[in-house]
Amino acid sequence: MIVIDCIKVVSLNVPPHVRKGSDLQLSCLFDLDNATLYSLKWFYRAHEWDRDEQEFFRFTPRHKPYKQVFPLDGIQVDLSKSSGSIVYIRRASSKTSGKYKCEISVEETFQTVAAEKLMTVFNSNHSPFINHLIVNSFILLNILIISIWIIH
Repeated sequence: MIVIDCIKVVSLNVPPHVRKGSDLQLSCLFDLDNATLYSLKWFYRAHEWDRDEQEFFRFTPRHKPYKQVFPLDGIQVDLSKSSGSIVYIRRASSKTSGKYKCEISVEETFQTVAAEKLMTVFNSNHSPFINHLIVNSFILLNILIISIWIIH
């Protein structure tokens, strides 16, 4: 009799917007369905159209070192706070913006499952929504001024 475990990512938490200079937390909650975790890896892609992703954190509970960081420009992992399913990143910069992927593999079958989300770092005192409103208001004001000027 062959039994196939069905592993899955239950929840991937990547903040959609982060203020430049702030610290942030990524989390990946998973269900192994009685399988044994082999590894949990985090990957980064600068742009959605990039095919090349780079691993920046790995957790392997049965191999030492359990936690490994692979240096990437713009991603400063706080190894002391990071664990199997949670990764802390310090001082977000514009280079921190991009797609983040959590990949889970189990022992024996090496079945793998992954999930990814996009994060954008903004560098003003306003949220991206407020910045969007300001830009749109400015555009509408210019259109109104031009329309009034043309009419008169």
